[in-house]
Amino acid sequence: MKKILLFLLPLCLLFSFSAFAYMGENYVEKAKDVVTSNDERCPVYAETPLKEVKRAPFEISLRWNLLDFPSSGPPQVRTENLDIAVNLNLSQSLFAYGWIGTRTTRKTDYVYENTSREYDPEWKSRMIFAGFGIYITPTLKFFGGFGKIVLENADGSAPDLNVANERGLAYDIPFFQNKLEISYRVVEAEVAGESIPVEDAPASGSYNALAISLTVPID
Repeated sequence: MKKILLFLLPLCLLFSFSAFAYMGENYVEKAKDVVTSNDERCPVYAETPLKEVKRAPFEISLRWNLLDFPSSGPPQVRTENLDIAVNLNLSQSLFAYGWIGTRTTRKTDYVYENTSREYDPEWKSRMIFAGFGIYITPTLKFFGGFGKIVLENADGSAPDLNVANERGLAYDIPFFQNKLEISYRVVEAEVAGESIPVEDAPASGSYNALAISLTVPID
């Protein structure tokens, strides 16, 4: 069921954004009339030819991970899960990125009999990632990268995690001279070791997230 949701959710997002773009077409045309031709930082619209896109060299984003789907835990709405990201635009379609963030989530409260392992359901993590992305259209992009997640449980213990990886899909919406970004990310960070005890299953750092970001271009 989870795999089906992972497949369908990006498609639903794309259909939603297409409808948004259609309804806002008149507004976009009016907004273009007031943007001068010499403005290097004018918002990039979906109908802008990719070869004519002019992106700022850098972009800084504040990302709010609104919906969190943790491994070994139920879907949940979070207000405190924030990331700060920086993009380096290498061309109209290629960019490098890095981000740091913190995350709090609740998992299923497992208690294992005849073992010394008992995890509190509240988990906190610190994360750092870097990677590359490519724009498929002027406003639609895929990205992927690697990073490290450090987990903290209420009792201060958690197994080491393997190197984490992420991949995702994002869509940009012009917002004055900035942009709003809607993204869906899949992050995998499994417990290190060839054979993982079942009592360590809740300690996985893997999760999926649906997020909204405010992105500001920097010349």
